Amino acid sequence: MNAKMAEITRLGRRDQITQTALLVAQTLAICVFCLSLGLLIADALSPASVSKTAILVALGSLLIATLTGYLAASIAATSKADLEATLRQMVIGHSLALGPARMSQAQTGAVVSMATDTVDRVANFRQSFLGTTFSAMLSPLVTLVVVAVAIDVPAALVLTAFLPLILATIYLFQKLFRNVSGESRKARTKLAAAFLEALQGLTTLVSLKAADRVGDRLAERGEKNRQATMKLLARNQLVILVTDAAFSLFAICASVLVAWWRLDEASCLLYTSDAADERSSV
Repeated sequence: MNAKMAEITRLGRRDQITQTALLVAQTLAICVFCLSLGLLIADALSPASVSKTAILVALGSLLIATLTGYLAASIAATSKADLEATLRQMVIGHSLALGPARMSQAQTGAVVSMATDTVDRVANFRQSFLGTTFSAMLSPLVTLVVVAVAIDVPAALVLTAFLPLILATIYLFQKLFRNVSGESRKARTKLAAAFLEALQGLTTLVSLKAADRVGDRLAERGEKNRQATMKLLARNQLVILVTDAAFSLFAICASVLVAWWRLDEASCLLYTSDAADERSSV
């Protein structure tokens, strides 16, 4: 089993690196597309003819961004499905190897929860979430490098100073709501264990006329699970809102202000240069 887990880890890490590289390449292609689009807009607003090279670069970068995004999603879905199947086989195989004598009804429910919900969460975390997270961490750096190389170094430095503020805001807010996810997971595990226990002893419960009482208990645990799930969904929506707000506040507003500052400074330099040329000609 250890050798099999080592092989799963190696293949999963390979897929994570591939997915991260593809998403970073997608970010770079989008940056190139935006630069080409800016050149095309500048050419359209000026008397000069539109550059055919800029058109080809824009179309090529857009195609690359689409292909890399599709490949990254395909790799994540395929590797996630493979990992789910492997983990479920390992969980069920280990449970069957233990035998019914070493498995209580509560443990059987926990195994069912582990083989379904837990396996899905682990596979989604390892094969989809990690690669996307790593690429999300690298994409701003790639964008800032493109800004420094192709547009303006001072603007890239100013935007770099805002990155820690964005990351700190998101991290602190997620830390405040970390316990909500654990409560939802515990509620689902308890509900699965109780439901399977009642299902296994259904004949006995009916004979003892205790089915209604157990049904009420299951309904109560189901309601607790529903409340925990709704809290988790509300927390996720709030985290998304705060993430978007933090990014909009620190990144987009800072980008607009920096662009305005550098454009105004360039206009002042251009005006000073024109005035100096006029004085020299006189």
